[in-house]
Amino acid sequence: MPWFKALLTYQQLAGEEPQALRKKFSEIWSDSGSPKEMALFCETATSAEGLSVYFSPGCLPVAESLISTYTGTPCEKPEKEDLAMLVGSPDALHLLE
Repeated sequence: MPWFKALLTYQQLAGEEPQALRKKFSEIWSDSGSPKEMALFCETATSAEGLSVYFSPGCLPVAESLISTYTGTPCEKPEKEDLAMLVGSPDALHLLE
């Protein structure tokens, strides 16, 4: 299964969108039994376009609607050094190795 990447624009970052995404993902993760293979990560620095967030492969199918809401697109596994986990089990960090 692929990773998914979505971009939060500077306009979204200035508003409530980051908190809304984190809250909704937390609800989905918790309602799914807090699976170790499901996590939400973000880059540790913004780019010229905004801030990229990454949904681990274990997010499918339960978070598919949320990924779609944020126009998530399949991507390669991101680099561990550039990420922070927003929501997920501490065990999910192994997904980045």
